[in-house]
Amino acid sequence: MLPDFYFTLHFSCGLLASVIGLTFCIMTICIVIINRQCHDVTNLLGCNTCTTVIFYYIIIIIMCIYGLREDWAFNSPQCAFRGYCYTVSIALICNSFAIQAISRLFFAVFYKYRYLHNYRTHYIMIIIHWSISFLASSIPFFIESSYGFEKESRACVLTTKVFAGSMYAGVIVCLIPLNTVTIVYGIILYRVRQSTRRITMIVPTTLNGVPRNNIATPNMKREIKIMQQMSTQSSLMSGGGLLMFFLCIWYKIQHSAPEVLYLLAITLITICVTLLTITQFIMNTKVKNIAMHYIYPRPPATTIQTTTLVRQAAQQARE
Repeated sequence: MLPDFYFTLHFSCGLLASVIGLTFCIMTICIVIINRQCHDVTNLLGCNTCTTVIFYYIIIIIMCIYGLREDWAFNSPQCAFRGYCYTVSIALICNSFAIQAISRLFFAVFYKYRYLHNYRTHYIMIIIHWSISFLASSIPFFIESSYGFEKESRACVLTTKVFAGSMYAGVIVCLIPLNTVTIVYGIILYRVRQSTRRITMIVPTTLNGVPRNNIATPNMKREIKIMQQMSTQSSLMSGGGLLMFFLCIWYKIQHSAPEVLYLLAITLITICVTLLTITQFIMNTKVKNIAMHYIYPRPPATTIQTTTLVRQAAQQARE
């Protein structure tokens, strides 16, 4: 059995990472809500991702508190339900990146269809994303012993020892959404490379009754920048789950795995989610600049307004 210090160290790291991540998530959401210039669909989806991450951190904090002591961990209530919530939180984060990628596809490729760019469409995407995450994560309940207490990690999770349940979660919850991100950004990149001109010529014809010069063409440089940012974040999320996937395969082949890897996989995911949260905050230039203004406020510029009378008085004084 692993020493208590090992569990204390990992769960303490999990708590610290959760507090840091929560700070950035709450700060991002508050800035977007308060400042009207941040009210757009991009920040709407960014706040949705922050909400999913907050849900994940709540589950992690509960997991870490119960795991600090062995007797608390073995007697923790509603273990299967908390394992289900942990899987849901991972699904929510992965799917949130998928809908962000689909949203960029709307703006970069289907920019002629204005109804795809409005808030209503994105609210529907968010509702579908939450519904799919909760429904897809409930399937392992029908696979015996999938959700429960894993003594090697002192955590209530979807255990990697049940191959069918863990592989289902790995493919449906993580692999498909993150592959969707890759495919969508591949389409956007192909679209950018196929574009021979950055500015579309104004043609005096109509398309479906709408003048072509009234249809806004996408800013391809901006799309490439956003695509790079989102790819960085989804790569962080993929990196966090690699050890969990590797552990699942190892246990299936060897029927055993080093105990040290079980909790390490959970901690690695938490750290990667925190890095993802910080990266999202830094890459959101608008939100970051507002936050820096709050932290380091600049003195207001003094504007000297010279009236005609003052100018005349100065001129008379010179004469």
